[in-house]
Amino acid sequence: MHESKTETIGVNPFVVIMGSNPANPMKILKDIWTGENQFSRTVRKSVSKLLVELQTQVQEIHDYADDHTDVEQQRYTNQYNKTAVDKHFQIGQQLIVLIPDSTNKFLNRWQGPGTVVSVKSPYSYLLELEQGQHRWLHADKLRPYHARVNALIGNCTVVYEADEEFGTLPMITPDHVDMN
Repeated sequence: MHESKTETIGVNPFVVIMGSNPANPMKILKDIWTGENQFSRTVRKSVSKLLVELQTQVQEIHDYADDHTDVEQQRYTNQYNKTAVDKHFQIGQQLIVLIPDSTNKFLNRWQGPGTVVSVKSPYSYLLELEQGQHRWLHADKLRPYHARVNALIGNCTVVYEADEEFGTLPMITPDHVDMN
Protein backbone atom coordinates (compact mmCIF):
# COMPACT_ATOMS: atom_id res chain seq x y z
CA MET A 1 0.00 0.00 0.00
CA HIS A 2 2.46 2.64 1.19
CA GLU A 3 5.20 1.21 -1.00
CA SER A 4 3.46 1.44 -4.39
CA LYS A 5 4.76 3.97 -6.86
CA THR A 6 2.60 6.44 -8.76
CA GLU A 7 2.59 6.31 -12.54
CA THR A 8 3.20 10.02 -13.05
CA ILE A 9 6.28 10.55 -10.88
CA GLY A 10 7.64 6.99 -11.09
CA VAL A 11 8.30 6.57 -7.35
CA ASN A 12 6.11 6.29 -4.31
CA PRO A 13 5.14 9.60 -2.65
CA PHE A 14 6.65 8.58 0.70
CA VAL A 15 10.09 8.30 -0.91
CA VAL A 16 9.73 11.78 -2.43
CA ILE A 17 8.96 13.29 0.96
CA MET A 18 11.11 11.20 3.31
CA GLY A 19 13.97 10.03 1.09
CA SER A 20 13.55 6.29 1.80
CA ASN A 21 10.96 3.55 1.53
CA PRO A 22 8.57 3.21 4.45
CA ALA A 23 9.36 0.42 6.90
CA ASN A 24 6.23 -1.40 7.97
CA PRO A 25 6.38 -4.15 10.62
CA MET A 26 6.33 -6.99 8.06
CA LYS A 27 9.22 -5.45 6.12
CA ILE A 28 11.28 -5.08 9.31
CA LEU A 29 10.65 -8.73 10.27
CA LYS A 30 11.52 -9.92 6.77
CA ASP A 31 14.76 -7.92 6.77
CA ILE A 32 15.79 -9.35 10.15
CA TRP A 33 14.93 -12.95 9.19
CA THR A 34 16.66 -12.77 5.79
CA GLY A 35 19.69 -10.98 7.23
CA GLU A 36 19.31 -7.97 4.92
CA ASN A 37 19.33 -5.59 7.86
CA GLN A 38 20.95 -6.47 11.18
CA PHE A 39 20.05 -3.21 12.95
CA SER A 40 23.52 -2.75 14.31
CA ARG A 41 23.54 -0.38 17.27
CA THR A 42 27.30 0.02 17.43
CA VAL A 43 27.72 2.12 14.29
CA ARG A 44 26.03 5.48 14.53
CA LYS A 45 26.32 8.48 12.28
CA SER A 46 26.26 12.04 13.40
CA VAL A 47 23.05 13.96 12.96
CA SER A 48 24.64 16.39 10.52
CA LYS A 49 25.94 13.53 8.36
CA LEU A 50 22.49 11.89 8.35
CA LEU A 51 20.83 15.17 7.35
CA VAL A 52 23.31 15.72 4.50
CA GLU A 53 22.71 12.17 3.21
CA LEU A 54 18.95 12.61 3.52
CA GLN A 55 19.07 15.93 1.67
CA THR A 56 21.13 14.35 -1.13
CA GLN A 57 18.75 11.40 -1.42
CA VAL A 58 15.68 13.63 -1.47
CA GLN A 59 17.24 15.89 -4.12
CA GLU A 60 18.06 12.87 -6.33
CA ILE A 61 14.52 11.56 -5.95
CA HIS A 62 13.02 14.96 -6.77
CA ASP A 63 15.20 15.26 -9.90
CA TYR A 64 14.17 11.77 -11.00
CA ALA A 65 10.49 12.52 -10.30
CA ASP A 66 10.67 15.81 -12.28
CA ASP A 67 12.22 14.06 -15.29
CA HIS A 68 9.73 11.20 -15.09
CA THR A 69 6.80 13.62 -14.72
CA ASP A 70 7.84 15.53 -17.87
CA VAL A 71 7.96 12.28 -19.85
CA GLU A 72 4.60 11.08 -18.50
CA GLN A 73 2.90 14.43 -19.08
CA GLN A 74 4.04 14.36 -22.71
CA ARG A 75 2.72 10.81 -23.03
CA TYR A 76 -0.65 11.86 -21.53
CA THR A 77 -0.79 14.83 -23.91
CA ASN A 78 -0.01 12.67 -26.93
CA GLN A 79 -2.68 10.15 -25.92
CA TYR A 80 -5.31 12.88 -25.47
CA ASN A 81 -4.43 14.59 -28.75
CA LYS A 82 -4.95 11.39 -30.75
CA THR A 83 -8.69 12.05 -30.74
CA ALA A 84 -8.77 15.82 -30.13
CA VAL A 85 -10.22 17.87 -32.97
CA ASP A 86 -9.54 21.56 -33.54
CA LYS A 87 -12.90 23.27 -34.15
CA HIS A 88 -13.30 26.54 -36.05
CA PHE A 89 -16.54 28.05 -37.30
CA GLN A 90 -17.43 30.88 -39.70
CA ILE A 91 -19.83 33.79 -39.22
CA GLY A 92 -23.25 32.76 -40.52
CA GLN A 93 -22.60 29.03 -40.03
CA GLN A 94 -25.37 27.04 -38.34
CA LEU A 95 -24.38 25.06 -35.24
CA ILE A 96 -26.00 22.90 -32.61
CA VAL A 97 -25.27 23.77 -28.99
CA LEU A 98 -24.76 21.61 -25.87
CA ILE A 99 -26.93 23.39 -23.30
CA PRO A 100 -28.13 22.19 -19.87
CA ASP A 101 -31.65 20.85 -20.19
CA SER A 102 -32.54 20.98 -16.50
CA THR A 103 -31.08 21.85 -13.12
CA ASN A 104 -29.22 18.53 -13.11
CA LYS A 105 -25.71 19.24 -14.42
CA PHE A 106 -25.53 15.81 -16.06
CA LEU A 107 -28.60 16.37 -18.24
CA ASN A 108 -27.33 18.31 -21.24
CA ARG A 109 -28.75 18.08 -24.76
CA TRP A 110 -27.70 19.20 -28.18
CA GLN A 111 -30.11 21.98 -29.10
CA GLY A 112 -30.40 24.30 -32.02
CA PRO A 113 -29.64 25.23 -34.63
CA GLY A 114 -28.04 28.53 -33.78
CA THR A 115 -26.20 30.90 -36.10
CA VAL A 116 -22.70 32.31 -35.52
CA VAL A 117 -23.02 36.10 -35.25
CA SER A 118 -19.52 37.04 -34.10
CA VAL A 119 -16.14 35.51 -33.28
CA LYS A 120 -14.53 36.74 -30.03
CA SER A 121 -11.45 34.48 -30.19
CA PRO A 122 -10.57 31.35 -32.16
CA TYR A 123 -12.60 29.26 -29.70
CA SER A 124 -15.30 31.67 -28.46
CA TYR A 125 -18.37 32.42 -30.57
CA LEU A 126 -21.46 34.60 -30.21
CA LEU A 127 -24.50 32.59 -31.31
CA GLU A 128 -28.04 33.65 -32.02
CA LEU A 129 -30.27 30.82 -30.84
CA GLU A 130 -33.79 29.86 -31.95
CA GLN A 131 -35.65 32.15 -29.54
CA GLY A 132 -33.59 35.19 -30.60
CA GLN A 133 -31.30 35.04 -27.56
CA HIS A 134 -27.55 35.62 -27.94
CA ARG A 135 -24.88 33.63 -26.07
CA TRP A 136 -21.09 33.52 -25.99
CA LEU A 137 -20.08 29.86 -26.16
CA HIS A 138 -16.81 27.94 -26.30
CA ALA A 139 -16.14 25.74 -29.34
CA ASP A 140 -16.21 22.62 -27.11
CA LYS A 141 -19.98 23.11 -26.70
CA LEU A 142 -20.62 23.55 -30.43
CA ARG A 143 -20.97 21.24 -33.43
CA PRO A 144 -21.81 21.91 -37.05
CA TYR A 145 -25.51 21.58 -37.85
CA HIS A 146 -26.40 19.30 -40.76
CA ALA A 147 -30.00 19.31 -41.94
CA ARG A 148 -31.13 15.71 -42.21
CA VAL A 149 -34.30 16.24 -44.22
CA ASN A 150 -34.73 18.75 -47.04
CA ALA A 151 -38.45 18.30 -47.64
CA LEU A 152 -41.29 16.25 -46.19
CA ILE A 153 -44.30 15.38 -48.33
CA GLY A 154 -46.93 13.37 -46.47
CA ASN A 155 -44.96 10.52 -44.88
CA CYS A 156 -42.25 10.53 -47.54
CA THR A 157 -38.87 12.11 -47.19
CA VAL A 158 -37.38 13.69 -50.26
CA VAL A 159 -33.63 13.23 -50.64
CA TYR A 160 -31.94 15.20 -53.39
CA GLU A 161 -29.09 13.78 -55.49
CA ALA A 162 -26.73 16.47 -54.16
CA ASP A 163 -27.21 15.26 -50.56
CA GLU A 164 -24.09 13.33 -49.55
CA GLU A 165 -24.72 12.77 -45.85
CA PHE A 166 -27.09 9.86 -46.48
CA GLY A 167 -24.52 7.77 -48.35
CA THR A 168 -25.65 5.50 -51.17
CA LEU A 169 -29.41 4.95 -51.16
CA PRO A 170 -31.33 2.36 -53.20
CA MET A 171 -33.35 4.03 -55.94
CA ILE A 172 -36.48 2.85 -57.68
CA THR A 173 -36.46 3.61 -61.36
CA PRO A 174 -39.63 3.76 -63.51
CA ASP A 175 -38.57 0.43 -65.10
CA HIS A 176 -38.99 -1.36 -61.75
CA VAL A 177 -42.42 0.04 -60.89
CA ASP A 178 -45.41 -2.10 -61.81
CA MET A 179 -48.34 0.23 -62.45
CA ASN A 180 -50.95 -2.59 -62.82
